Amino acid sequence: MQRLKNKINELSASAAMNNSFEWKSTKQLSLIGLLASVFIPSFLAFLSFHFVLPILHERDVPTLIGWPLVASIGLLIFSLYAIFRLYFESKELNISLLDRMCIHRISIRIWLICFAILVIGLVAIAGLQELNKFLIQFFNFKIPIYMPFFLDPNIDSRFASMQEISPGYNIQGNSMILLLMAVTLLLNIITEELYFRAWLLPKMERYGKLSWVFNAFLFALYHTFQIWLLPIILAASLVFAYIFYFSKSIWPSLVFHLIMNFLISMIGITSLVFP
Repeated sequence: MQRLKNKINELSASAAMNNSFEWKSTKQLSLIGLLASVFIPSFLAFLSFHFVLPILHERDVPTLIGWPLVASIGLLIFSLYAIFRLYFESKELNISLLDRMCIHRISIRIWLICFAILVIGLVAIAGLQELNKFLIQFFNFKIPIYMPFFLDPNIDSRFASMQEISPGYNIQGNSMILLLMAVTLLLNIITEELYFRAWLLPKMERYGKLSWVFNAFLFALYHTFQIWLLPIILAASLVFAYIFYFSKSIWPSLVFHLIMNFLISMIGITSLVFP
């Protein structure tokens, strides 16, 4: 086991050598700074989804229109903010923006290890599905009616009626739904990878080898606006945070995130719009 750990550390160090950006060279955040960096976007997301979205719902804006619109506006602002911070930090460190974004090539061996970590993580996440449902019932979480069906673990789109999936709004043949969801999902992935992984995780290097664990918990904390999904979100956060920490590159977590959150989700939504 110790030999395996040493080998993984060696491979991780090798991956880091391909990037001119040394994580310790960036300004490290204090505990208060870390909490603030998560509280602000979490608070804004909570306002968007629990104040703005209900207003749209009361005005009869369909959930599958209102939710992606609200989410896309917030995520666009958030992603631009992340790029802004990364750009100016790259200037301060005298490195390229791509280096500060942790965008650099990694070996096939690193890719394969990251893929193995992902598979193990997916198995663990799949095992948490029933636990998540149990916790929802145990704590009597009431999932708001203005939230889309895919955020409700109790709704299986394969067997649910169209009224459960999109109450009062027929989405069949409606390609606008696909466009809205595609934009929202892409912005969500870009924002989360650039802000929580590329920008935030290197600024936690002072916390040592467990920095990725703290990062995962902070990422899960950001999702308190959908608290009923925290067990699954935390498990996924741990997987993506470690993949990024291990590879020192945004590519594995970004690609896997695109496959899991974008490609699979879009296939599922497309099957509903064009059955």
